[in-house]
Amino acid sequence: MKYIDFIIQSLILLFGFVFAIACSFNESNLLISIWMVQLFLGPWQFTSSLISVVSHVPNFKPKLIHLISSSVYLLSLAILLQGKMTFGLPQIVFKFYTVIPAWVLGIYYYIITWRWTLSKRTNGGKFLPHINF
Repeated sequence: MKYIDFIIQSLILLFGFVFAIACSFNESNLLISIWMVQLFLGPWQFTSSLISVVSHVPNFKPKLIHLISSSVYLLSLAILLQGKMTFGLPQIVFKFYTVIPAWVLGIYYYIITWRWTLSKRTNGGKFLPHINF
């Protein structure tokens, strides 16, 4: 399952990168392309993190930190999007708030997944130890 998670995250990031380059000629299209990548990557990572925490897989603590941080961020974003508590934020600050923390969380979770998926086995048996069986 960890391989599927890693591959799907990698594909979303790859297609998002290509899409962002294609849209980079216009600043408003670039922001929309970034939000589109977040629209696919964010829910995937949040669901993966939730499943990992519930099933108590390896790397439990970093995934729990990601899940709690993501939940707090999404709650704060929902409050801001409701417009009830904008605190007079300028438009540019709000745009940065919708992008920067989301990408920090996304990259953090991708690194966790990367390390978990591509880590070498250290507890292998004696059968063909050079290929980690």
